[in-house]
Amino acid sequence: EVILGFTGKDYTMIAASKAAMRGATILKTTDDKTRTLNNTTLMAFTGEAGDTGTTRRNMYSRNLLNPPWSVQFAEYIQANIQLYSMRNDTDLGPSAVANFVRGELAKSLRSKKPYTVNLLLGGMDPITNKPSLYWLDYLAALAPLPYAAHGYAQ
Repeated sequence: EVILGFTGKDYTMIAASKAAMRGATILKTTDDKTRTLNNTTLMAFTGEAGDTGTTRRNMYSRNLLNPPWSVQFAEYIQANIQLYSMRNDTDLGPSAVANFVRGELAKSLRSKKPYTVNLLLGGMDPITNKPSLYWLDYLAALAPLPYAAHGYAQ
């Protein structure tokens, strides 16, 4: 599983592998690890399947994991950013979204079940029209970078 990102003069590029893996075993090859948060921001994520909200959905019927009412991190962030946009009739820029995500990861660290999700968040700032890329890890570290990666490529 790998996610990569870099910024250019007037763009941000983010790429994510579609493989869902557990160790060296490939469980699924069609997993979308990206979420469009608003018109200017995209989030790519990797981590535990239950926390990222990907492969875990397929296991509920077999009762192998927690029940489906547990909120998955990627879907939670996407829903909250869209809710903000609807309530305030404006989209958050990538910097504001990155700081919101960092705050949610920091809160999660202090809970009984922290999320183990690593993220790349990028987009174009709607005010300055400059590209940005943010690297976030499961310990809520946030860094704006010109290029970044998470995971390992096999």
